[in-house]
Amino acid sequence: MMDAFRSGEGDYVHLQGPGPEILAEEGHCGAAFSVGVDMPPVAFSSLCCSRAFIETEGYTAFLRGYRKARAWVQMAPASRVAGVLAGEFPGVPTSALTSAVAHYHAIGNWDGAIAIARQHYEQALTVFQHSGQIKDRHPYDSVCVAE
Repeated sequence: MMDAFRSGEGDYVHLQGPGPEILAEEGHCGAAFSVGVDMPPVAFSSLCCSRAFIETEGYTAFLRGYRKARAWVQMAPASRVAGVLAGEFPGVPTSALTSAVAHYHAIGNWDGAIAIARQHYEQALTVFQHSGQIKDRHPYDSVCVAE
């Protein structure tokens, strides 16, 4: 999508960070608005595992590490987070990655607990159902597990 936009196809594009920041740094555009700012809290990204894995020490250890990582991301400066993530984004300028992380910090992307709250799960279903990505609304208790 970014290459098509760079080549003049389309007047707008919807991208996740750091895409908008890269295009802005290249002089192609500036962000018109942030969808995330206007969205109510939603369980957009999730971690999945089998129910059998939940009963293992591996699951407990993973949650310990994940909680620690989330707490660090919530508190660390955007430049530090971007520095750690840079290896996962080869070819992305550190400045664009830093701007993306700062934006995600500003909208509270990583705020809150790691558990998916029922209302955030229901909001995610509403979003995906509205976009035609899902047809059925699976019950919260059959999908989500308390931490």
